[in-house]
Amino acid sequence: MRVSAFAGLTLLLVAVRQGACKMVNLTAVAEGYLNETVEEGWKSWGLDGSYEYWTGRHFTKHEHKIKGSVDGFQQDDKCKDPLDAGNKVCKERFIWMFEQGIWSPFQLLVNVTVKMLEGGNETFELDLNNATTVVKPQLLGLNAMRVATTKHKTCPFNAQVSFEGWFAYKIKDKRGDVPDYYGVGIGKLSDTKYGLVGDGAEKLRFNMTGSVKRLLVCTNQIKKKRKKTPRRAATTTTTTTKQL
Repeated sequence: MRVSAFAGLTLLLVAVRQGACKMVNLTAVAEGYLNETVEEGWKSWGLDGSYEYWTGRHFTKHEHKIKGSVDGFQQDDKCKDPLDAGNKVCKERFIWMFEQGIWSPFQLLVNVTVKMLEGGNETFELDLNNATTVVKPQLLGLNAMRVATTKHKTCPFNAQVSFEGWFAYKIKDKRGDVPDYYGVGIGKLSDTKYGLVGDGAEKLRFNMTGSVKRLLVCTNQIKKKRKKTPRRAATTTTTTTKQL
């Protein structure tokens, strides 16, 4: 009865809404899976490489720790170009707001390159794991008292992430020569109602969605015009060749 009640509580924590974002808790999904499938009951378990299954070398040759990766990241082209700043001193900020995200012990790093107001490109490193909102840059370097106007445009984005590897558990009561530790391929956590799609025994895919806000913050200062640098007259150098 205690296990059943705990399992019910775990399932309630699998998908949690934070504001506009629905977060899937991968740890809760894994624990719910063990509660349903390990008939003899589990004594301990772990999702990442810090668990004793890996540190105590109980794993088998073909198994490896879980790693998270971002397989693709797309943003709508409407947010590709900067907004018009006119002749004002302005700075840009980018805010990624998630509608469908994931909690896990694994980093999900991706580099996102954007075309900047000043010209050229800038690359921001985002960690999509545990994220409901990501803001880049955090500081704009503007005097808040001089901020006069802001304008923005918002576009959808989506990211394809995956987890590959094994997690493990230890059974409560060991009998005879049977092992007390067991590995589970993360692909076994496939559950379409949470957006988790298994790709074989040891791979799990998940699609993140949301919107990015491209924000232009302008002051009441007029942008200084760049002075043109006069061209220097070309210098002619004469080389004399000595005749032998």
